[in-house]
Amino acid sequence: MGGWFYRLGKSLGPKVRRGLWMTQSVIGSESDLISAENAAGADLAEEVRRQAPLDSDPQAAAFVQSIGSTLASFVADTRRRFAFSVLASEEPNAFALPGGFVFITRGILELCRWDRNETAMILAHEMAHVIRKHPMERIMESSALSAATRTMPIRGALGGWLRNAGLAVVEKAYSQERELDADTLGLKLACAAGFDGRAGERLMFRLAAIRQAHNLPLGEYFGTHPPFERRIYELRQLLDKQRKSCVDDSKPKSS
Repeated sequence: MGGWFYRLGKSLGPKVRRGLWMTQSVIGSESDLISAENAAGADLAEEVRRQAPLDSDPQAAAFVQSIGSTLASFVADTRRRFAFSVLASEEPNAFALPGGFVFITRGILELCRWDRNETAMILAHEMAHVIRKHPMERIMESSALSAATRTMPIRGALGGWLRNAGLAVVEKAYSQERELDADTLGLKLACAAGFDGRAGERLMFRLAAIRQAHNLPLGEYFGTHPPFERRIYELRQLLDKQRKSCVDDSKPKSS
């Protein structure tokens, strides 16, 4: 997906810059900021769909939508909205845009063996990034715009930022601190929604074993996250703290 990411990043320049400008120009409530994120994310999502083919299997879309909708119904901030799409790529990947637009590839669904709980952990992780505002913060941090140019009219803020920001915006990894933060919040969200929080640990163990046994490259998604061993350790610590609630919530309720 590297070449596709590069082409996408270059074409996203104007749209990302517009979202950045909107977010930094908003003076108002948290709802105003969320609305600005939604507008920026909608532009970005439109560009993603234009350049990356969606998976043509309606069952794949329904599978992801079912899990995503369940998770979204347990997000505490009801102003947050989420949309879920499956890309046809065989490379394992998932990412979230500002405004709650979550994309997941067919490749990562197959790595999850189409398991609902494991898929929920992937989606919840990406949703957690949105809730924490990581996607828009990453865009803002990658910008070369100075404080002066941020106050200029929208067309006056182009220049060097447009020539450099696109690739960094799309490919730049989150810090390990943010990734682990998303693991933590994602696990809590998945458990609250009734999914088995232990699925994340199972997935990490399996992927670590695959990598060790076959020296298999697992794509940018796993390559830019913290090491499997650390994520397994952190997930296990979190599960130990809330094992009872996770296990209870994942069991069918007796009538």
